[in-house]
Amino acid sequence: MRIALLLLCLFPTLTIAQSVGNAKCGSATATSITQTFASNNTSGSTFIVFLAWNWNQNTTLNITAQPSDNNSNKYYLEASPQYEFNNSNLFETWAAWNTTNSPNAKAAVTVTFNASVTVEMCIAEVTGMDVLYPVDQASLAYVSNTGTAGTNVGQTTATTYTANEIVVGVGFSRAGTLTAGSGFTCIGASGTGTNGCTSPHYMVEWETVSSQATQTANFTSSSSSDDGVFGTITLRQAGNPITGLYHVQQGSTTDLNNSLTATVTLSQDPDVGHLIIVSWWNFWGSGGGSCPTVSSLQDSNSNAYTVEANSFCNSVNVAQGYLLKAPSNAKKDITITYNNSAGNYSDALLLVDDFYYPVGTVTLDAYKTNTGAVITCGTSNPFTCSGPTINVPTTGDLVYAAWIVPDNGAPINPIMGAFLPSSSWIGGPSSLIWDGTASQLGSDGHWQSGAEYLASSASGNQTMTFYSNFSGDDNMGAISAFKFVPAAAGGHSISF
Repeated sequence: MRIALLLLCLFPTLTIAQSVGNAKCGSATATSITQTFASNNTSGSTFIVFLAWNWNQNTTLNITAQPSDNNSNKYYLEASPQYEFNNSNLFETWAAWNTTNSPNAKAAVTVTFNASVTVEMCIAEVTGMDVLYPVDQASLAYVSNTGTAGTNVGQTTATTYTANEIVVGVGFSRAGTLTAGSGFTCIGASGTGTNGCTSPHYMVEWETVSSQATQTANFTSSSSSDDGVFGTITLRQAGNPITGLYHVQQGSTTDLNNSLTATVTLSQDPDVGHLIIVSWWNFWGSGGGSCPTVSSLQDSNSNAYTVEANSFCNSVNVAQGYLLKAPSNAKKDITITYNNSAGNYSDALLLVDDFYYPVGTVTLDAYKTNTGAVITCGTSNPFTCSGPTINVPTTGDLVYAAWIVPDNGAPINPIMGAFLPSSSWIGGPSSLIWDGTASQLGSDGHWQSGAEYLASSASGNQTMTFYSNFSGDDNMGAISAFKFVPAAAGGHSISF
């Protein structure tokens, strides 16, 4: 049984003001876990929560985590769920920004699950960051490595959008003990029988960077055969304002209810004016009845989303919907409802992304799906999969793509992002589903899905591209382009 871990660290602008030399550790197999910061928090700071927990694929897939604290700070999912199939583990990274330290000077952070899990958890506080969406980029990955002891065992990368950022890395090692990577400083760690930064199995590290570049948080291990989960998150300092399109949060779900409705949930209600994009895949059992159509796509306050494509006659279908400008009463819970006289709609995967743009309005420029067709993949692992292709009308458009990978395959997601670079896909949410009834989970195949997006560097054809560990031809996808028009720019998209 894996133990639960709590790492507690506090660091200000560019220097460490305080840290817990002897990290607090504990074990938990429960539906929630709580840890209180050891020292008083700073008002306006950013909290980072890193989670790794065990799920039982033979019981339920749709285990969800939700952090909160006793000062009512809001936590946003920043690195989408990553799945490690062999050991049935999931990993996520969350952040809360512009936090308050009232009424409790020391925040108590609680993560609540919808089922009992065995969980590891690391939390840290960063001060001096921007108070409006300070997370620039975040990545998270399960890494398996066989090599020489003392070499890099786990590393994740993130390309910063701005200069002068703080990079935080986190690592959980299953076999060896960890050492901070080159240029990084250990700020909190724990190991079996040893607390602090000496011979830890768990570690949080950090460094500052002065230029825009690809940042790599890495660790070395004492074991020549080690694996674990590793993550990187980069944060903009105060004074680095948002100047272009920005990704705020995401959500995903797996629906196994074999019903005509399915709901996906963001981590928080979207702010006013945000663009919300929903992608979904439905597995339609064609044993009678008409093809399913979408009756409605709306949030829990009945705010209606526009649906692109509304007839799903294939066994596997992919489509998207969107809310161009979230109203003040927009809610995080979004439900799709199908019409089907035979009631033979089956399982579903749903993904949702929340985007912020500083000024102006947004319209849909173009949309395309290859439902009923296939996506061609390459010939060597990881397999490069391409298609469909969309003609992007306007330079600077947000191009949003989503795909599904069939039985025995898994999408290799690009990193999650906040600022959108040009001509470089970055990752959105991901989800998975086992193909079969609940009683067959674990003995049948599985499907996975993912989303990605970029800011187009030029008008013209843009092809959805992703990587998979499966070379089969059942992959499917949808791609759309959204145009952003500043209030006083007369039809020009905003600059990225």
